[in-house]
Amino acid sequence: MRTITYKGKNDKGYPYFTWQLANGKITYPNGKVVTWSNDYTRTQITGFNTKIRLDDVFVITGSGKGVNRNGNAFTKTITEPLMRNANCRWFERGAVQITVNNKTWTIDYDNGPGLCDPIATVTLPNGEQKTIYARPWWKRG
Repeated sequence: MRTITYKGKNDKGYPYFTWQLANGKITYPNGKVVTWSNDYTRTQITGFNTKIRLDDVFVITGSGKGVNRNGNAFTKTITEPLMRNANCRWFERGAVQITVNNKTWTIDYDNGPGLCDPIATVTLPNGEQKTIYARPWWKRG
């Protein structure tokens, strides 16, 4: 069940929401199952005083955990707050750390040539870094 709760304004006067998902589940046609839970805080840092949606900027923090379709437990932690501008399809800044079987990957969204681009850097468990093209923010789980 997904629950979004408006929490009022934080100590800086920014409106914020909690986004919680409990017992998320996907069952694939082959019978494999993915389960997960998330607990995020989404804070609007600009645009909350206007009716113009395109000037809205959000910062997201939090973490999640679950079991992937191979039966391995995973954790996902936002280690640097994710920033998303309403007029951009991708996260513009921030980093996420994903751990599966004691191996950790880091996705850093702060390495592209411009603020609004799909470029991110993944650091693999062995320390090797690769450039990837990230999916739009709305395709994240």
